[in-house]
Amino acid sequence: MVEHRPSPVPGAPPVPWRAALAAWGAFACLAAFYLLYVTPRRGVLFSDEAWYLYNAVRALHHGEIASYLPQAPAHLFNAFSMIFLGDGYLPQRYVFILANMAAGVALLAGVGGKKALATSLPLGLGCVLVAGLSSVINYQNGPGLFLCLGLGLYFLGDRAAGPVAAWTLSTAAGFFLAASAMANLTVTPGLAMICLGLLWRAWRTGRLRRAVGPLACGLFFGAMLGAYAAALGLERLFHVPKGHGFLYGRLGEIVLLAVAWPAFWGGFAGVAALWRRRGHRTDPVAWGLWLLVSAAAALLVKAILVACGGRVVFPLDPLPTLNPVILLPHYAYGLLCLGLLHGALTRGTTDQAWRRGLGAALALLLYWAQQTFYSEIFVTFSMVFISGFMMALGLLLLSLPALPALRGGRDVPGRGRAGALFLAALVFVGGSLGYLETGGWTGETRLSGPKVELDNPRLRGILESPERAAMLAAVERAYAGAGCREKALLCFNNASLLHYVLDHPAPPGLSYIPQPTYFEPEIREIVEGKKPWCVLYSASYRRPGTAQREEAFMQDLAARAAERRVLGDPSSSIPYTDFVLFLGPAPMGQDVPGPDGGTR
Repeated sequence: MVEHRPSPVPGAPPVPWRAALAAWGAFACLAAFYLLYVTPRRGVLFSDEAWYLYNAVRALHHGEIASYLPQAPAHLFNAFSMIFLGDGYLPQRYVFILANMAAGVALLAGVGGKKALATSLPLGLGCVLVAGLSSVINYQNGPGLFLCLGLGLYFLGDRAAGPVAAWTLSTAAGFFLAASAMANLTVTPGLAMICLGLLWRAWRTGRLRRAVGPLACGLFFGAMLGAYAAALGLERLFHVPKGHGFLYGRLGEIVLLAVAWPAFWGGFAGVAALWRRRGHRTDPVAWGLWLLVSAAAALLVKAILVACGGRVVFPLDPLPTLNPVILLPHYAYGLLCLGLLHGALTRGTTDQAWRRGLGAALALLLYWAQQTFYSEIFVTFSMVFISGFMMALGLLLLSLPALPALRGGRDVPGRGRAGALFLAALVFVGGSLGYLETGGWTGETRLSGPKVELDNPRLRGILESPERAAMLAAVERAYAGAGCREKALLCFNNASLLHYVLDHPAPPGLSYIPQPTYFEPEIREIVEGKKPWCVLYSASYRRPGTAQREEAFMQDLAARAAERRVLGDPSSSIPYTDFVLFLGPAPMGQDVPGPDGGTR
């Protein structure tokens, strides 16, 4: 006879201990693989991640709390962790992983209670572990991360047995909810709506203890924002950086993406209801789950095969080729909406879990919509930063017991549902790891292939390709040999890593330069001046639409330089192995060395 453990949710089927053990065993293997293999072999990312860490170092060691994005002080959280762990790149990745795991545990345990400790928790944590574009806390993933941690602690405090535990958890929830907005102040209106909703819930139910969390959030947020604004200044705080603002033109796309999956699953459930009226046993959630997982698996396999240069044959050949950074978040959102549909159909026995899951899902959507509204990041994949938590919530809600009417008179989910949930998590994890292997969002590094450890103190423990490691070493030697320490340093394109690695302050507002033409007036003010300067330039991510303008700009910069040193291979296909160092300004009347050794 199969041994079962007691059911942790009233009306739920017992969970076989072998299934739970298998799920936790799979998560343990994934976690070990991700921590020991994937995390160091992701290499270094020259643009966004390094820029976050550069800002954190400047805040920690030099008191410069401002950044190019004054409304997004997430780097202060990195600076805080650097107090204890140092300013290395790799420790910040482990901090991010630990924070994600804590948020995942809190959210799933808070929403689902002890039920989450069976099989849905390890499956959900596996998805949270591998999701997202970045590997350090930043202003894009920080709001969702701290929001999930705060909401999870709030739900746990709401159900705590004693007053001390309840007050402690609720106060901690308030802190992390406040931190979610401090990571990116543009979500403050959403946080206000969430806190007002929690306060209304406390008043409606007559349980004033439920008001501790949102009230603590208000106090923590007021204190943190007041201190930040006092140090930064109101004028700087309300300065709108280039590439950001009120982007009303994307409201329609945001709304469309938000309602697409709920509308689809609603229609799907309606068709299933018509079939049931005709006497057919139709479970819309079961059919929808297999449809979603199968479609996502096929599309992800084709996308990864194309990215790796593999051969695509029938039946994958007719399918569209979509970027995994678009597929993965919408797959996660589709699964979450399907889980909410399942929860709505099972509310007779799981009403509270469904309500908590719905609240968490709406809060995540609210944050996503606000962040997407204020930034030029593409709407189609901006949801990727919360995709892991969406997957985890969806898997939890889908693990709730199904109504007997939908299961042919049986109240047990069945092996088919359990297998589908495991496969759903496997598709997401496999797709995410496959995407990292193909280079991820920036296409800079792959997990496989020859790797060497970087010797810079801040990059210790990170493995890179021999070519990129040699390039970084060459840049450091050229920087020291040219005496750039005492000169203004500009790094483009998307090469903020060099400011972080070389520990060289960037000119005000120029720590992150996507292309030189993006900040052309500010850059010209420096290179056309009389003070000495160094420019490190890589053409790895030259955009086709601005390539000609950038080429003209670089030719003009070369004409103003006293020396041009080629540090890498201009024909290399490996990103950021083609750096060129320009030293200026050129003395009046001096010929400038050209790329062929002649003069300009």
